[in-house]
Amino acid sequence: MKRLSRFALGTVILGMAGLVLPQGPVYKLKQGEKPPVYSDAPLPEAQERRDLSDTSGNVMAPPARSEETVDADSRMNERVRQREALWQERLRAIGALDAAKEKQRIGEEPLPGERTANVNRTTRLNDAYWRRQAELQRKVDGAAANLKQAENRLRQFGD
Repeated sequence: MKRLSRFALGTVILGMAGLVLPQGPVYKLKQGEKPPVYSDAPLPEAQERRDLSDTSGNVMAPPARSEETVDADSRMNERVRQREALWQERLRAIGALDAAKEKQRIGEEPLPGERTANVNRTTRLNDAYWRRQAELQRKVDGAAANLKQAENRLRQFGD
């Protein structure tokens, strides 16, 4: 999603760059075979000097954006925002699943009181251990289900 966000941000920045207008007249200076040079002040050595502003002396504004274009932009921005939120939800679900798996891995070692002595002087894991293991597994399963739901919502959003 970060790629999509960067792409959307780049698109907005490039679009806004086209809206930046100079404050005064702009002159196009042609110098023979060299590429033209643009300046806000005329250069006397230039072969051609042309004012690119309109006849009133004001710099021409870009054409007004239609309401339809503004609506389309706002709908696109809303979809990008929604997709970013779904992507973040998925990343949080991945983190929760990883944390649950790590707790389960650490929890494999029996805690004090989770072993019971046998007659032959050995020990066995008791019910407290198995209840704790079952609870850790339920948390892993719940986190996996949450991740699956988050991925499904993200997938459905793209359709």
